[in-house]
Parts: sequence; C-alpha cells; structure tokens
Amino acid sequence: MGYEDAGWRPGRPGAGACALLTRALDGVPSDPADALYVRALASLSRAMAFTGDADQARAAGEQALAHARELGDERLLADALQTMLWHCLAPGSVSRQRVMAGELARLARGSGDWEALGMAAVFQSGVAYMQADPKAWSDANADLDRAVRGSGQPFLAYIRGCDDYAHAFVRADFAAAEKIAEDLLELGRSFGTDDTEGPYGLQMFMVRRETGALEAARPLVQAAAADGTWEPGLLALYTEFGLADAARGLLHRLLDKLDAASGRPAPWGQWTAVLVFLAEAAVALRDRGAARRIRPLLAPFAGLQLMAGHFVAVFGPADTYLASLDSVLGRHESAELLFERALAQDQALGAVTHRAATLAAWATHLRVSGCSSRRRLQELSDEARRLAVGAGLARVMHMLEGDAESPAGLTAREVDVLRLLTRGSSNRDIARRLKVTENTAANHVRSILTKTGAANRTQAALMALSRRWVDN
Repeated sequence: MGYEDAGWRPGRPGAGACALLTRALDGVPSDPADALYVRALASLSRAMAFTGDADQARAAGEQALAHARELGDERLLADALQTMLWHCLAPGSVSRQRVMAGELARLARGSGDWEALGMAAVFQSGVAYMQADPKAWSDANADLDRAVRGSGQPFLAYIRGCDDYAHAFVRADFAAAEKIAEDLLELGRSFGTDDTEGPYGLQMFMVRRETGALEAARPLVQAAAADGTWEPGLLALYTEFGLADAARGLLHRLLDKLDAASGRPAPWGQWTAVLVFLAEAAVALRDRGAARRIRPLLAPFAGLQLMAGHFVAVFGPADTYLASLDSVLGRHESAELLFERALAQDQALGAVTHRAATLAAWATHLRVSGCSSRRRLQELSDEARRLAVGAGLARVMHMLEGDAESPAGLTAREVDVLRLLTRGSSNRDIARRLKVTENTAANHVRSILTKTGAANRTQAALMALSRRWVDN
C-alpha cells in the first residue's frame, strides 16, 4: 500500500502496485471486517484506475467503500473515498464525484485531516468548473488553501497552482497564466522523478494560441512530426497554422486508430483534449465525415465544460464544440440551441475567453450556413470582437476574419462608417445617417482605428481611399 500511495501522486502507471497488491490480497483471507484488508482493496482499486482498467477499478473501489461503511470506521471511509475520487472523472460520474468529495470534506474537517480535505477540494474544484458553478469553485479553492497551509504538501500546492492558472486563463489574464505555468514547472521539477513538462507544454500552448504567439513554433512542426510527438497535439498545431492537408491526413489517421481500438485509447486526463483537438480540426476543415464520427464521442459531455487533467487546459463548454460540429453537419436548429446553452454557461462563470470563443464560433456558424439575419450575425461578431480587442484574443480575431468585408477585417457596418468618414462625417452625422446612437457611432470609429492601426479618423479615411477599401 505504501508503494501504491507513493506512485499515484505523480500519476505513474499502477501496474507495479497492482501486481504487489494482488499478490498480497491473494495471500490472505477475504475479510470485509478487517480494516487492513479493506484499505488494501481500496488501494488496489486506485492502482487499477491508473492502469486504465476502469471497470475493474470501479468494482473494487465500490466494494471497499461498501465495506468501510459497514464497519463504521470514519478514517477507513475517508481512505476509501479518496481512492474512489481518483477513478476517472467521466461525464456520467461527475455528479457522484461531487457528492463523494463533499462527504470526504465533511469527514476531513471533523478529523482535522488536512490532506484528505485537500483531496476533496481538488475534485470539488474540478467538478465546479465542469458544471460552471463559480461559487462552488470559490468554496473549493478556500478549502484547498487551508489544506495547503495545514498539510505543507507540495503536491497540493502544485494542484492549487493549476487552479490559479485556469482562473487567469478564463478571465483572459494571459500574462498571469504564463507566469503561473512557469512557476508550476519549477515546482514540478522539485518533485524529483515527476514529469510536469507535458502539462506545462499544454498550458503554454493554450496561452500562446489565444494571444497569437504560436507562430514561432511553425518551423518546428515538421521536425515534431518525425520524433514521436503526441499526435493530437500535433494535429492542434496543424489546425492553428492552417496546414489543411497535413491536418486532414492526421485527423483521419487518429479517427481510424480510435475505430481500431473500439473505444477510448487515451487516459481520461488526456481524452478531453484529444476530443477537442479532433473537433477543432473537423470544424476548421468543414469535414462532414470526420464531424459525423467525432460527435458521438463528444456527446456524453453535453452540458458540461471540458477540462484536460486537473486544470492543465480548460476549453469551455462542450456545447460550443457540439454546436460547431452540428453546423458542419447541417443541423442548424440543434446548433443554435447548443450555442445558446454554451453562452449561458460562459456568462454564469464570467469566463471572458470562453465567451468570446463561443460568440465567434456562433458567428462563424451563421456566416457559413447562409443565415438570413445579417443583424444577428453582426451583433455576435461585434460582441466577440469587442471582447477580443479588450482582452488581446488574437485567436478569436482570426476566427472572425471570415466575417470581414475588407482587408482590415472590418464588419459590414464598420465599412459603412468608414465610407462616411471618408466624406468628413462627424459621429453625430454618422449616427443620423445609420440611425444609431452617437455612442454606437463612436464605438464603431474606435474599432476601425484599432483594426486599421490608424492614429485618427482622418488617417483611417485616407488609408481606406488609398487602398480602395470603400468607394467614395
């Protein structure tokens, strides 16, 4: 049990622990009244979970948990609950994980077990994000802070840092997110044999693709394809760089591998990231065949937010991705409903990054589907662009380029405003001509200056005329 307890913290595969514990349990009578036997059974269930043997792990864990309840031993029950929480956080188990984590937290507070309280808070925070519950997320963080101080465990401090990274990311504070990721890498190196470079790489990828800083990696992509790189991550790079042929080939190879495996070949910690990168590639390529194969894999996450590992990467509502896949498949009514639901989650969580991405994806859907409501398309695009400009979301701005009607990425309404600027119109004139408020006219002018890089309205007008963006 000591060997297994030392192995799960860095996420090591549990095969060695499984072998040791199986032999040990085979050598003693099965005695549900023996606390040591129950504890060993619980330990075996967690080791099985880390080998990917989900069904056997769950069966052994449930058995240990039932025995612990029958014995009425709260310390034993807390141990069994901790091992059960480390089983896969699959879509269908999220609500139960929340209940078990709440029970563990109550037991830990009663016994003063800081480490158990920390474990409960780890899962409460993850579930709170997945269910878009900001209050529960805040409460879990408060417990995790207490556990870090009370236990002195570096592992809990690392997990708490991942939580801080996610908070910074969703509020679009990318400088803070990058600094936290750097600090976590250093903390992870202090663990010795632990390898936190993989999580760090994904954290930095997420930040840099939002801020438009991925371009420096473009020359490395060709080399990465030949050195055993994690293929879903390589697919994400192909998608971001617009390498359509390479993305299409790798997308279908990965889907064929999934078919051959007849299931989920990646650990749950990676699986959500795999699904997101597959879905993003299928949507970017408008590949109906791939979208048709990916959607059933993503469907169990409907209504939840997607998270890889414990806040290694946060992707926002699964409904945004499902809606985009439905858009590719021509299921427009379903897409609209899913986008509405996703946007409500973004608003509930106060997630600037997720909200901007949902708005941009919805606008893209309306544009490619030939939506007749130009006004609705413009409203979504303008709101997404407002958030993107304010937060420096280069990726969202790139998503909105398809809505542009000029080389500067201006919307149709902004082109109208720019045309009036070339005629010397004031904001009051623009408002009267376009039947909008002066404040709205001023906002359009500011957006035009931001997108064109012009210092003032006169320079923007001259630029538009010289480059023939508008007819005067």
